[in-house]
Amino acid sequence: MKQRISLILIVFVLSIFLSFSVSAGFFDWFQQSITGKSTSQATNVSVSLAGISPVIIYQVTNYSISPTNANESGTRNITFGVYISDADGAADVNDTSVFVNFSRTGQPTRVAGSYCSPGPDLSATQANYSCSIEMWYWDQPGLWTIRVKATSFGNNSEVFNVTEVFLYNELKALTLSPYALEWGGLNTGSKNQTSSNDPQYVNNTGNYNGTIGITGKNLLGESNSAWTIAAGNFTVNLSTSAQGVDECQKGASDANVLTNGTSLTVPSSYSNPGNLSINDGTGQEAFYYCIPLVPSIMSQIYSTKEGSWIIGY
Repeated sequence: MKQRISLILIVFVLSIFLSFSVSAGFFDWFQQSITGKSTSQATNVSVSLAGISPVIIYQVTNYSISPTNANESGTRNITFGVYISDADGAADVNDTSVFVNFSRTGQPTRVAGSYCSPGPDLSATQANYSCSIEMWYWDQPGLWTIRVKATSFGNNSEVFNVTEVFLYNELKALTLSPYALEWGGLNTGSKNQTSSNDPQYVNNTGNYNGTIGITGKNLLGESNSAWTIAAGNFTVNLSTSAQGVDECQKGASDANVLTNGTSLTVPSSYSNPGNLSINDGTGQEAFYYCIPLVPSIMSQIYSTKEGSWIIGY
């Protein structure tokens, strides 16, 4: 009887052992207990979802950039802010997609040197960017369109805003080369005497587009100022030729003859705004001067020491 009970007990224990043995957990426990190594490990799972809402470019520096002056002979850096909203959160705006340019019909488009820089978010759904574009001194004055582009991570459609404009002001500025005109060793009664150091270049260092004027002054004798060479003895032209025919001949109604104290608009002159560094005539006008007939007056040096000629717009 005792042997039968022992046999039943052994069978019961063995059945329990076999039941646990078929469990992977038991073998894992057993193996870890024997070898000290685990045959499984927990893993974390995360899913990042980007929203599908497109961005909205809703503000450019309070809807405008103040009227801006050109910087003579250089560039003007225009910095402004762009505000972008995204219903899926400010973080959904793709920072490297925010790009701007300035455009005007007939003018080269001015583009930012890099993407706009992100600043502190304005709110959970409003992003803030700082943008900068350089304008050149010869860029045409008037209204320029501000064009902003952006996308979001969840919606890759490019969104544009071209509703804002700013005013680029007109700049009248110039330099002369050479600064002073010269005639040397003239004899009274001589004809068609051209300047020894012209052409005189009028370099447009701004963005004005128009004609050029010269206000002549009588030349006074430096030894005896009672003697003068009247401004009307000088002519000016935009070209030259052999023996100074072009610059020495008077035009229709003497239109290219200087007058003392009165501005003469040089016929067909043009301020020609553009990049002077190209050195191909862009941004320049050339003046050639002549004394068609040297007056019979006292021999001495005559100059504008008491009043220079004025060349300007």
